[in-house]
Amino acid sequence: MVDGSNDDIARSGAPRVSPGRRQDVHWQALEVTAQARADLLGNQPRVLWFTGLSGAGKTTIAGLVEKQLHALGRPVYVLDGDNVRQGLNKDLGFTDADRVENIRRVAEVAKMMADAGLIVLVSLISPFRAERRMARELMKPGEFIEIFVDTPLEVAEARDPKGLYKKARRGELKNFTAIDSPYERPEQPEVRVETTLCDPATAAFQVLTVLQQSWKDASIDAAKQTAEPEQSLADAPATQDEAFAGAPIVAAAAAAAAAAKAAAKATATLPAAPAAASRPPIVAHGGRTIYSFIVDADPKTAYKGYYLSKSLIEHGCDHAADVNVQFTREVGAGTRALFDKLGCTLHDLQRFGDARTCNKIAQLANLHPIDFDHAVLLDSDMIAIADPRPYLSYDALTAKVVDLAQPPLEVLEEIARLAGMQGLPPIGTVDAAYLPTYTGHCDSAFFCVPKAYAVKVDQAWRRWALWLLDHMEPLTRTGTQHRVDQVSMWLAITMDRIPYRAAPSNINYHLHPDGDHRYFDANSGIVLLHYSDASLNAVGKVEPRGRLNELEQRAVAKANAQIDAGWASDGPTAQHGMSDTASSR
Repeated sequence: MVDGSNDDIARSGAPRVSPGRRQDVHWQALEVTAQARADLLGNQPRVLWFTGLSGAGKTTIAGLVEKQLHALGRPVYVLDGDNVRQGLNKDLGFTDADRVENIRRVAEVAKMMADAGLIVLVSLISPFRAERRMARELMKPGEFIEIFVDTPLEVAEARDPKGLYKKARRGELKNFTAIDSPYERPEQPEVRVETTLCDPATAAFQVLTVLQQSWKDASIDAAKQTAEPEQSLADAPATQDEAFAGAPIVAAAAAAAAAAKAAAKATATLPAAPAAASRPPIVAHGGRTIYSFIVDADPKTAYKGYYLSKSLIEHGCDHAADVNVQFTREVGAGTRALFDKLGCTLHDLQRFGDARTCNKIAQLANLHPIDFDHAVLLDSDMIAIADPRPYLSYDALTAKVVDLAQPPLEVLEEIARLAGMQGLPPIGTVDAAYLPTYTGHCDSAFFCVPKAYAVKVDQAWRRWALWLLDHMEPLTRTGTQHRVDQVSMWLAITMDRIPYRAAPSNINYHLHPDGDHRYFDANSGIVLLHYSDASLNAVGKVEPRGRLNELEQRAVAKANAQIDAGWASDGPTAQHGMSDTASSR
C-alpha cells in the first residue's frame, strides 16, 4: 500500500537555520492579486497538509488525490518531504530545530503556490503541533486542510518498505520520529484517515470529499456576502463542487459510504457488533432484485451461466425465479431444462441492432412486465461469492468504471462531437490503470437499473445503440467495435441525463486485465468474480493465468468450491461436454 518516506533519514552537512529578517527588507505589494490569479486558473486554492508517521501512507494517498485533481483539470502540485530535502532543504538535518525550519520553509513555499492559484498537497511527517499550527496561520482562513494519516506505530513499522525503522531500532538513525523523537498527534484535523480500516482509494475519497465541501462552503459564504436580504441561498454557486462530484474515486467510494450509513440506520437499536476489518457491509435491502444474463448456443455460456445462476440463488436472491435466463433462438430444450430445474425464469431473447454487440440491450424488454426494484444485467462469465444487493442504488443506474481506456478518450470525444454533445462530462481514471476516461463510461458486464429508470434507460440505450451502429468509423478504426453496448450506454447517461453512480470494483472484480483495481473497497470482499474464457481449465474450474494476490486466491477458491458443490451427473458438464470444450480453447 505504502511507498514509505525518507524524510526521516539524516543527511550529511551542517544544518543552518535561516537568519533573522533585516530591518530594511519590506513586503512589496503587487498589482495582480491572488484572487485574480485564482480566477485566471478557474480555481479555489487550498493547502492540503498530510501528516503522519513514516510509512503511514501519506505519499500514496496524496498521489491518488493529485491524480484525481489533475484528471479533473485542477492545477495541483505535491510538495513531498523527500523531494524538498533533495534541494530546498538539503542543508537541514533532523534535530528539533532543523525539523522546525524544514516545516517553516515548506509552509512558506506552499503559501506562495496557493497565492499563485494552485492546490498544494504537502506530504510531511511534520511531527510537532506548533509547526503545523504555524503553517495553518500562514494561510488565508479556510485555505488550510490538515489530513492526519493515522497509522499505528506497529503497523507502520511492520510495513517499513525501506528498512528505516529497523535502522532506527539499531541506533543507525538518530532523531527518528516515534522511536527517539516524538510525534504529536493532531487534535482536531479536518480529515482523519485510519489506514488500517480503508484502502488508499477510499482514503483519497475522504480527502476529496472534505476538499469538495470546503469549496462549497466558500461559495455559500461568498453568496451570503453579496445576496440581498430576501434572496435565498439555496442556489448558491458551487461550480467546482458540481464538476468534482462526478469523479470516479468519489463515486466509487461513495457506495461504501452509503452502505455504511444505511447499515448504521438499520441497526441503530441493536447492540454494536465487534469491529472486523474484513467483514462485508450488512445493509438492509428492501424490495426485489432480479438478475438477467444471456445464454447462447456456445456450450461454455450454458456452463458458466449455470454456475452463475446457482451462486446468485445462494447469495443474492430471495427466490430462484429472480434469476432470469435469456436464451437466443439456437439454444435447445436440453439446455433450457437445466435452468428450469434450478427454478430460474426463462425468456426467449429477441435480438436487437446488429444481433451481435447489442444483445445485452435486448434483455430489458423481457423484464419490464416483472415487478422488481432493481434489475441487474450481467455477463455470463461471472460468479457471485457474496450478496451484491448492498451496493445497488434506488436513485441511479449503477455500474463500475470501465476496466481499460477502450475506446480511448479521443475516440469518445470524436463520438461526442458526432452526437452533438454540448459539453463533455468530467474526466476520471479507468479501474485498471491511471488512464483517463469520462464519467459515466462504465463496464457493461454489470448494469443495475432501478425500476424507476428502466423504461428511460431502455429507450435511450436502444436509440443511441442504433445511432452508433450508423456511426461506427471511430470504433472500427480503433478495433473497439465490440464496445457498442458500453459506449451507447455512456451516450445515454450523458445525453439523456440518466442518473449514474459508479460502484466499487468489488461488484465486478475482473481477473483478466492487468493492473490493480483503483476503486476497490478494502473493507468488503469481492462480490462478483469476473473471469474470461481463458481462465477456465480443462475441467471447468476457474484457473486464471498470472499471479494472484491473497484476496484473489481466496475468491477463486470460493468460486471453485461453489462449482464443486454444484457438480452433478445431469449438470452442464455432462450435458455439453464442458471438459472437451474447455480443453480445446
